[in-house]
Amino acid sequence: MSVIYQPLTNFGAVLSAVIFNWKGRQWRREPNARTPICKRLATLAVCGLLFSSLWLSYLYFNATVTDKHGERIKLRDAAKNFLNSPMFLEFKMNIKAIYDDANENGWGNAWSNFVDSLDPFGEKHALKVLGLNKGATQDDITAAYRKLAKEWHPDRHTVEEKEIAHKEFIKIKEAYEKLSTIKKERALKNKKSEEL
Repeated sequence: MSVIYQPLTNFGAVLSAVIFNWKGRQWRREPNARTPICKRLATLAVCGLLFSSLWLSYLYFNATVTDKHGERIKLRDAAKNFLNSPMFLEFKMNIKAIYDDANENGWGNAWSNFVDSLDPFGEKHALKVLGLNKGATQDDITAAYRKLAKEWHPDRHTVEEKEIAHKEFIKIKEAYEKLSTIKKERALKNKKSEEL
């Protein structure tokens, strides 16, 4: 048994086509003025945000996070825990310190301090690996490297600890090479600037 009466459906389709053809000529005799690109992009951005917010709210209230032990927790609870985590609190403190530095010393100086804190050359990380402070000399670097390399050499560890010792040994060697290269490059720059 059909719910839709076929002749009535066909009549409705024909009638809508006739009305559209009859009235359609009056609707757009001339094209609409072109909307500025900024307005179109803003409209598209608003629509994208609305659409994204629907999906994000769905995920926020329904998604779960599984840890390495197989335990599940709601995403919204995990987000609250993240905001109270030591890592996020430390990040927030660092951002506040950069903002305070910018207010006191100017944004240009704050930017250079921020870039320096990102450790683009890996110098701070290498110093941390070798357990040294910022003003360490090449002799300090070599001494710390020899001490740690001797301590973490894979041949001095049992079979179970060999893999961990090997990774640590490679990390120490890379830190030493990085710091030595940085020191040499700085010494060359200083020598060239003195000659000029």
